[in-house]
Amino acid sequence: MSAFLLLTAVLFCAFPSAWADAVHPHGAGGSQPQIAVYVTGGVSENEKRALGTAMLASLVNSGRYSGIERSDEFTAEIGSEHARLNSVEIDDKRISELGRQYGVEFICVANITPLRDGFLVSARIINVETAEAVFTGGSSGSLQTMRDIASLSDTVVGAMLGTTEPKKKTNERRRRRS
Repeated sequence: MSAFLLLTAVLFCAFPSAWADAVHPHGAGGSQPQIAVYVTGGVSENEKRALGTAMLASLVNSGRYSGIERSDEFTAEIGSEHARLNSVEIDDKRISELGRQYGVEFICVANITPLRDGFLVSARIINVETAEAVFTGGSSGSLQTMRDIASLSDTVVGAMLGTTEPKKKTNERRRRRS
């Protein structure tokens, strides 16, 4: 084991660019791929905007992405495309095309479903070049206060990126311990 660590240290010293790539996979400058968030579902536009803003903040705070400056413009464009299609869901391929137009590499699409006692937020991150979902996740909770929205956003993003457990699993473990 110590021989492996020594060899690894020697390689990183001999090839410093390998270390920079390991620490910053998108270049030594630390530039992150750009992402936009689009929220859809059976809630008001204000709730969609609040959740979208919170999810973008959670994604940027994860250290894996940077947000686009014109995110409101991007979501308005997808919204108008959605309206043009007479409320038919926009497929990931069309969302990817719009993402490329706005210069993003990834789009997080979140869908809010009202439940009897709260909301289910299901989300996926789409690579705009391939139109494939690279991360998926979701969780349920309340959207009544900004604290609720921020907490649910952090939980959904954590579930997608694998940095936290989905809320349901955490609650199941608590019940088993009791």
